[in-house]
Amino acid sequence: MRKQKTNHVIIVLLSLAACLLIAAFIIKHIEEKGGGVFKESSSKKLRSADIEPFISEFINQDAFRYAGSMLSGSEKSVYDKLLLGVLLQEKKIDIKEYKLKIEELRNVYACLRNDYPEIFWIGNDCEIYYSGKIISECLPTYLYDKDTIRTMISDVTQVKNRIITDTQGMNDYQRAMYIFEYIIDTTVYDSQAISSHEKGVEDISIEYARNVYGTLIKKRAICEGYSKTYQYLAQSMGIDCLYITGVSKNQGHAWNYVKLDGEWYGLDVTWCDPQGSKNIKSFAYCMLDEKAMKAGHESDVPYKLPECKGERYNYYTYNGFALSSFSKPQLSDIIVKAYGEGYHFVEFRCGSRAVYESFVKAVNDNTIFECFDGLRRTYGVTVDFLNYGLIEDALVVRIEL
Repeated sequence: MRKQKTNHVIIVLLSLAACLLIAAFIIKHIEEKGGGVFKESSSKKLRSADIEPFISEFINQDAFRYAGSMLSGSEKSVYDKLLLGVLLQEKKIDIKEYKLKIEELRNVYACLRNDYPEIFWIGNDCEIYYSGKIISECLPTYLYDKDTIRTMISDVTQVKNRIITDTQGMNDYQRAMYIFEYIIDTTVYDSQAISSHEKGVEDISIEYARNVYGTLIKKRAICEGYSKTYQYLAQSMGIDCLYITGVSKNQGHAWNYVKLDGEWYGLDVTWCDPQGSKNIKSFAYCMLDEKAMKAGHESDVPYKLPECKGERYNYYTYNGFALSSFSKPQLSDIIVKAYGEGYHFVEFRCGSRAVYESFVKAVNDNTIFECFDGLRRTYGVTVDFLNYGLIEDALVVRIEL
């Protein structure tokens, strides 16, 4: 009997130890992943009575902040503290208790800036103070004073509200496309700001070009301004949208991921804005899947991005301008469709590199003109000279009609 009782005690103790281990694992998993804890803690901080009302009302508390959700442990706590600090415009933000390494702090600061396009009054970097070997304080760079920020917020809010009013009754895809076309139609790429920056001449024009105020009010931007403004407007309409940095066309660049009907799509507003004299916007980088996006974009963000699995809302697929195979009757139908809808050009995406190369071959051997027979028969329009352009990484062709 004594031996049997001893065995029961051992079994109970082992079961208790197993439960404790499972509980510890679950708690650790929750702490690392964040889940709802991140959103709750951030929301509580944003309701602080110390924040200026014009700032707290400007911050969209319902927007999904993807980069911050990827942080864990002390990095998440620093993210929340930096957020509150820059909203209060604190000159020094004390973070010594978290004992972050320099690369960890820069990562957190970058995540904060990537998540909050509406916080346009901080620069791309921050100063770091040490206490011995431990980072003690973060000193954000503030670009404008409080009175200036108040005026800028008022101006931006008026434009945002007007756009939201214009998109009432639209579905998310229509809103996403409206924002895309609005930014392109009203914004000029600020090559002068880029030129000054490359020459080492830093002035306020480059900062305007990087943020929502420069895009929506000054009507001039670089890729950072285009992408942050798209993110800001999409988030204002309840559409999940990410701001992403990296390399495209062999230069530093920024673009977006946008979520429609539960699927992510890649979007590059900057490369779709026309730079030529004809001022015809392109849709070559509009609602791309993962394969198409990675063909011309390489991200450098320090966290895992969602995969762009969406296909339905690719601009060319959704609007009937996708050439799935190099079929001359199919291309003829696309040309007739474009002309019938009032376009004086046709822009289509090839379904693969083989289709793209078949098009180029048809151009070189002059058999491409057979694809305009439908246009001649339907509308009496004859094309005997081919004026076209190629966007090779996107497998997109544009032909003037």
